Amino acid sequence: MIYPKNFEAKIGFDEIRTLLKAQCLSTLGKEKVDEIAFSDDASAINEWLEQVREFRRIQQEAESFPLNYFFDVRESIARIRLENTHLEENELFDLRRSLETITQIGIPLPCPAPACGRRADLPCHDPSYRLYSGQVRED
Repeated sequence: MIYPKNFEAKIGFDEIRTLLKAQCLSTLGKEKVDEIAFSDDASAINEWLEQVREFRRIQQEAESFPLNYFFDVRESIARIRLENTHLEENELFDLRRSLETITQIGIPLPCPAPACGRRADLPCHDPSYRLYSGQVRED
């Protein structure tokens, strides 16, 4: 525990948090910024710095890093877990655009086919899986 309780305000850390939140593209990012706290743990700080370096490298190497369509679909996804419920058209559209953004970034999505068993970074060959590389397959 850091003493005193207003330590972050005294050193201006709360101002950094406000500046970061202003740059967030969605509520997901703003929530993540709210979780950020001052730390004096050198190993944690070094890990965070390595993550920042990796992200900056990805941004620099990518021709056009996607900076749009970051939607918070957690509420919609939680609601459809109940039997006989569905997504509204706009929720489905937001989900699709979010998944397209994830695909553009290069994060491998797990295969939803139950018996596929492929590694997450390889394409799915299960014919029941109709979405492949962001395009609808014709089978």
